[in-house]
Amino acid sequence: QKADEREAENGRDQHRGAGPAECGFQAPSLRVRARIGWHAGYSALTSPPPPTETQAGTAIAEQAVSIAADVGDPAIHGRTLRNAGAAYEALGARRKAREHYEQALTLFRTVGDVVNEAATLGSLGSVYAGLGEHQKALEYFAQALSRFREQDKGADVYATLSNIGSAHLAFGETQKALGYYEESLKLSRAAADRFAQGRTLGGIATLYHSLGERQKALDYNREAIELQRALGDTVSESTTLSNMGSVYQSLGERELARDYYSRALRSFEAAGNRLNIGAALVNIGSVYADLLDWPRALEYYERGLVHLRAVEYRRGEAAALSSIAAVHNQRGETQKGLEHLTRALELFRADGIRKDEATTLSNIGWAYEKLGETEKALDHYRQSLKLSREVGDRVNEAATLSNAARIVRDRGELREALALSGEAVGIIESLRT
Repeated sequence: QKADEREAENGRDQHRGAGPAECGFQAPSLRVRARIGWHAGYSALTSPPPPTETQAGTAIAEQAVSIAADVGDPAIHGRTLRNAGAAYEALGARRKAREHYEQALTLFRTVGDVVNEAATLGSLGSVYAGLGEHQKALEYFAQALSRFREQDKGADVYATLSNIGSAHLAFGETQKALGYYEESLKLSRAAADRFAQGRTLGGIATLYHSLGERQKALDYNREAIELQRALGDTVSESTTLSNMGSVYQSLGERELARDYYSRALRSFEAAGNRLNIGAALVNIGSVYADLLDWPRALEYYERGLVHLRAVEYRRGEAAALSSIAAVHNQRGETQKGLEHLTRALELFRADGIRKDEATTLSNIGWAYEKLGETEKALDHYRQSLKLSREVGDRVNEAATLSNAARIVRDRGELREALALSGEAVGIIESLRT
């Protein structure tokens, strides 16, 4: 199967409650898992050691930055900035991490510290990946990889290869991703680095999940988690638990999915990582949504939203808002749903996430249609169509064409309705071949 066809099938599974002629609200809970759940997980580089994952760790790191700035030694100042960035990244505060890493990178380049320059390039790649800016992540990872190879930093080379694989996977470039993962796995096995092997196996598991090969995904996840437990790598183990929850959810095994997500949540709470806590809560909410338990789904979505806002992860916040909107729409509270969607749209636009912007525009159109404001609905459908075509999101394009056709049909414009419906059917048929 092609990736777009699989996405179309997943989308159809999520459109419960919409009649056969109505595409309706676009699968926000599924998109949450894709956006703020855990896929491959970006590997940490080997230097410097990770700081304490607590708010106290960031306070101490900031104090060190202040002292180093007063000393006036750019090399020391750069290292303290990098450590502070790592502390913020560990807590999920990626924008603060990026700010510190960028300052550190400038200082390392000023003093010619190529070792810390390379490590900081890799850290910036991971931060941009976490923010959903995968093209920038690739650029930083490529620079880091070149420098690590020049310095013969084997562990950092295969960690970065795995990270490049994850970035390509985010773009849906599965063959490229698999090539990088396999190269990374070969090198880490040669070095007997089981920690790195576990993380890369998790990336390969995610890749097979994205291809719909769920049994392979589970097999690779189990191999990864066995290594992670043997090594006491609780951070990676938590990520793998969540990935397994996602696979089981896609298999319709909702109780198992909730169990895995809950186990991951407990680990993230113990580590104090608010971004991952927020994502785990939203993922649990999506299981309750699958079970049509709207009160519990809403409870978990709102709890997750609090954490995602606290770390200023706008993409995750927008995805959570979309899920909350879906619950309100299911309960007939369309105006409330529209308010949450409008805020989500602002956040997706602010972060330049055009594919999700297109989906949200279509969802807003659907809400206006339900409210009887068909002109506003049609305007949002047209905006969504334009953007969907620009980013190549054929699944959303087909759903939006179908919704627009319904409005013009009800207006009596049958020729235009037929043309729009025919275009939607053509896209769906092309995804099946």
